[in-house]
Amino acid sequence: MSREEQRAFFMALLEREPAANIARETGYSDGTVSQVKHGKYKGDETAFLSKVLLIYGQWSCEALDATVSYKECAAEQTRPYSAGRVRQWAICQQCERRAA
Repeated sequence: MSREEQRAFFMALLEREPAANIARETGYSDGTVSQVKHGKYKGDETAFLSKVLLIYGQWSCEALDATVSYKECAAEQTRPYSAGRVRQWAICQQCERRAA
């Protein structure tokens, strides 16, 4: 996704999600969210936008055969191994989005 697309995603997110929530979920300050919104952020905007996309974006999950959010992915990763979910567990182990 290009930087322009990431920025458009962020701006659309601001229409449905309070800036304070975005700040809290991403770990950035309210000021950072505001500065990025207004195009005045002096820091690494790409890192900020990538974090927003990680937290609020959705992607196709091969393990679940569904589109999932960051929170759904994180929850799946914390589920214990069991005989009933061998395939999902194995796929999660190789996923690039797997938490370290």
